[in-house]
Amino acid sequence: MKQLEGGAGGTEYVGRVETMTKYVMTEQLVDGLCLCGLAAVEDDRILDELTDISIDRSIVHEMAETLTRCEVSIVHFREVVEDLLAQV
Repeated sequence: MKQLEGGAGGTEYVGRVETMTKYVMTEQLVDGLCLCGLAAVEDDRILDELTDISIDRSIVHEMAETLTRCEVSIVHFREVVEDLLAQV
C-alpha cells in the first residue's frame, strides 16, 4: 500500500482494494432431478463452478456459507469441497 501525504493535514492511503471470493449455491435441473452445485464468484464474475455436488440443498447451502465465511481461496476451492464432501 502506498502512503501519500494529504494536503489538508491528513494522510491518504492508496492501494489495491482486496476483493473477497463469495461462494453461492447453484441449481440445475437434469432428468427431473435438481442438482445443486457451488460457484466461486468475485466482482460478479464466476471464477469456477462445480455443478453436480448433491441433490441435498441444505448440504450444498451450508458448504457455500462455510467457504465464504472462512474466506477460502479460489486456489483451494475444489480441494476444500472434496474434503467437506468426505465429512458428509
